[in-house]
Amino acid sequence: MLGLRTEFVYLECRNCGSLRIAEVPSDLERYYPVGAYYSFSDGFRWRVFARRAALKTAAKSRWLLGILNRSFQIQAVLLMHSFGFEPSMEVLDVGSGSGSLIRDLRSAGYKYAMGVDRFIASDIKDSSGVLVRRGTLSEVDGSWDRIILNHSLEHMPDHLGVLSELRAKLSPNGQLIIRIPLVSWAWQKYGTDWVQLDAPRHLCVHSERSFGLAARKAGLRIEAIRYDSWGYQFWGSELYRRNIPLIDSGDRPDRYFTRKEMKEFHHQAAELNHKHLGDQAMFVLSAS
Repeated sequence: MLGLRTEFVYLECRNCGSLRIAEVPSDLERYYPVGAYYSFSDGFRWRVFARRAALKTAAKSRWLLGILNRSFQIQAVLLMHSFGFEPSMEVLDVGSGSGSLIRDLRSAGYKYAMGVDRFIASDIKDSSGVLVRRGTLSEVDGSWDRIILNHSLEHMPDHLGVLSELRAKLSPNGQLIIRIPLVSWAWQKYGTDWVQLDAPRHLCVHSERSFGLAARKAGLRIEAIRYDSWGYQFWGSELYRRNIPLIDSGDRPDRYFTRKEMKEFHHQAAELNHKHLGDQAMFVLSAS
């Protein structure tokens, strides 16, 4: 991603198919630069303003939420429309970066939503108080109705310990919403050029089998799986095959691929999702 060209060794489990870094770097924070790592950015201001204005209006109407959910890929809308989120719920986003999702939820009336991230410089606050707390899951008190890990679990060591701790922090009838990359077709095709291997930040990348094993050991039940990979697994990996870091692409894959190629990437991703072979998925879990 950052073009450092440092090499890291990963281990592949013959039993469950998961990948794990052999040794976690002692200077891991070096690979999360505030000025360059994407989760510390809130996006273009005009887009953010428009998105939150739409969220504020749509949150009052199930019908409008449905339209937004079908028309735009906005995570807050998906959570509110499809996973039973209500404004009165206490919502925790683990590994929330600059808190973009929490800002979205608060703009939609979720005043009890909060994030936690170990890599931010200090607590982030807004008019309602702490928006994102600098720290780890262990430092967050209380029980939560919904806990979200949006591509953050893979950045943590000891997944069984994390999942067990998440279970303990769920309120009665609470749910976990966990999005992670998955070892599947893209890994077989691209190997170490697979963009979602993302060394060394991704300490452990699960297969669907390995995540199911870990969840059950932690006392969790998987209620639903939604594969949601997209063309990124193709164009990002193809850039790596050409020795082009994402930071050099400027988030503009259209500089390297034709419109026809990009369309085909997204079409292939949709087909892989349908076959449960996409390279990422959303898991909904509850205490078993």
